[in-house]
Amino acid sequence: MYEDERECAVSWAIGRGRKKRRVARQKQSEVRVELSRRAALKQQKKNEKERKETEKKLHSVDIGKLRTEFPNISDETHQSLLQILNGTIVGLDICHTWYDGDSNEQVVYSGRVEKLKKTKLKKCYVIAYWLENESYEDATDYEMTPWALGADLLYEDLVLC
Repeated sequence: MYEDERECAVSWAIGRGRKKRRVARQKQSEVRVELSRRAALKQQKKNEKERKETEKKLHSVDIGKLRTEFPNISDETHQSLLQILNGTIVGLDICHTWYDGDSNEQVVYSGRVEKLKKTKLKKCYVIAYWLENESYEDATDYEMTPWALGADLLYEDLVLC
């Protein structure tokens, strides 16, 4: 090759190699993000399964035997759990952490327990939730069973204020 052709070919090859490396790094970064997202989702599903088991355990256990079924909880947590299961938290403010599947992050919500709905088959709390940068007027109502709230309390995702 002549010197001009050679310089042109080498310069083209260097540019092409640089572009390929940049694309490869970008692809590798995207793969890492996707693997991280999948790992977080898998961990969240595992946590949800454990919580469901705890909910079932709370639903089946007698309130007087909570201490024996959950011996490692503090006295404060025990008292809060009794309040939740007895239905005496209506009117209290809460702070509740939930997993957001879209952003793969834990999101903190403020809330107020509005009322306890009882039917023949089930009972559930109606809770008004709003984000940290919002106010009570922006709240959205959700229904949650006492056992789901109890499980969240035991997993330290719920705080009664």
